[in-house]
Amino acid sequence: MIRLNGWQRLWVLFTVLAGAFAVFILVLSYPDSEYAEAKFKESMAAIENSDEVEGPWKKYQQSSSDVPKSLFGDLLIQQESDAVKPRFSGTPISQPSVAQRKQEAQQQYEADLQLLSRDRRSMLVQVGSVWLLSSVGLYVLGWLIAWVIRGFRKP
Repeated sequence: MIRLNGWQRLWVLFTVLAGAFAVFILVLSYPDSEYAEAKFKESMAAIENSDEVEGPWKKYQQSSSDVPKSLFGDLLIQQESDAVKPRFSGTPISQPSVAQRKQEAQQQYEADLQLLSRDRRSMLVQVGSVWLLSSVGLYVLGWLIAWVIRGFRKP
């Protein structure tokens, strides 16, 4: 049976604890299809609720009670509103535009699902690499410290 010295026992303890922590991190952040589905649903809801008529015209849609009153305030607002109205006519999004945006969202969702296995493999490699390199690094550090200590001992 192999007897472990104190440094090696500390190394084994660290390796086991770091491995448990790596598994915990992996379980918490493992890529799954739920993220892609949530992103897809969010983009579809944004498409359904979108309206191309925002921007400058939106500020003229507020009621006159929200606008500060002045002597010529109502007349000024009416003139600005009439000047802006023809440019921002309030036309809704055309059906082909909505369909095109939905198709793009669907394509992005399918691309995200295809990249999922690559992301999973990448996550496993990254977590495993960090765990392995930190474990080997600690072992080498312990070995170097023990080597220095042996150098100061009297023969």
